[in-house]
Amino acid sequence: MNWRTLSTMGSPVPQLAQHSQQTGVLIGFGGDVKGFQNFSRGRVLKIAAAQKVFTFNLTDTSKLLPALLNCVNSRMNPAPVVAKSTTPAANSDHRAEAAVIAANLLSQAGISGFRLATSGELPEIKADAIWVAQDAIGSINVMPSLQSKDLDDVRSIIIGTDAKTCKGTFFSGSIADEGDQNSQQLTRVFTTCQVKDAPVTNYYMAVPRKAGGMYILRTMSSGLSEKPAKEADGSIRKAVFTALPK
Repeated sequence: MNWRTLSTMGSPVPQLAQHSQQTGVLIGFGGDVKGFQNFSRGRVLKIAAAQKVFTFNLTDTSKLLPALLNCVNSRMNPAPVVAKSTTPAANSDHRAEAAVIAANLLSQAGISGFRLATSGELPEIKADAIWVAQDAIGSINVMPSLQSKDLDDVRSIIIGTDAKTCKGTFFSGSIADEGDQNSQQLTRVFTTCQVKDAPVTNYYMAVPRKAGGMYILRTMSSGLSEKPAKEADGSIRKAVFTALPK
């Protein structure tokens, strides 16, 4: 990893980058939506490497990057033929933020083969972003008004909602993290609904949001084993404080 310099419309902005190939450079923004927007409005990109500085003009970046992002989203998440989005348009900023967070978080957590689901693909899951992997499903909700003092109520609401929808034997509880300096910033809850041969296990995590409020992360699996959801949740927990913007 080497330091590069990203110059936008104002003062130069330092950015960490990584060479992906002999002729390619990867500049990741993580969950920094504002940083991505600033880059799209930039004029000049300067990369410092091998004791040299390479300069690139950013022509029509404000048009190219949003179009490229829309193209990637349409390829990964083709629109369903019949289903329509029921998510309010007012939450479009939260959906964009959650999608960026999901992609960066899952990549750093090492969860392979994931994709972002469309709003109509899993209508029973109410979230700003939904991801699907081989053996697990997850979601992210942006809660800008949620404060630390509200977390006890959040636990009760999560457990109460899952218990109400469960038609079988229900288990729930809090998960304590020990020996991790970041663990005091996490609130973790699990629920399990055992219905015949198809139990459903959910792991929830409340994480502080830089812009204020919280993210509610959910990881779930359906089947005889809770292992896929448990492993995915553990990987996400380890990656969450390096993947989220600070």
